[in-house]
Amino acid sequence: MELLAVEEAEIVGLGANLVGYRLARGAGYSHGELVEIARLGVRLDDYWWGRVGGCGHVELVEVIGMGVRLDDYWWARTAGVAHEAIVGAVTVHGLPAGLFNRFLERIAAAPDVDVATVVFELVADVT
Repeated sequence: MELLAVEEAEIVGLGANLVGYRLARGAGYSHGELVEIARLGVRLDDYWWGRVGGCGHVELVEVIGMGVRLDDYWWARTAGVAHEAIVGAVTVHGLPAGLFNRFLERIAAAPDVDVATVVFELVADVT
């Protein structure tokens, strides 16, 4: 129990929520992963939802770095949108970060839509 108290103290020291930490640890996610996410300033319960939804740690860290809200990412993934399509919207098609969450909302609603078309429509503001 002493190790758990030390780990929880570290999480609290990073400004993270213990409820999310305990959910994620109970689901089997490592303390190291949660420390990394807490240092990125992301709510640990949002991280837990992403992981429970089938998203991997590396994927979540990548989209967090792109400024994506994890709830939007999770909805897009559970709607069948591939991680590569989401990342490609920015890296390949040049979607500005400020439009990313609107992109995720659109693509989650229609996962088979052409990514380049959605990016164009959002950038050109023709939606």
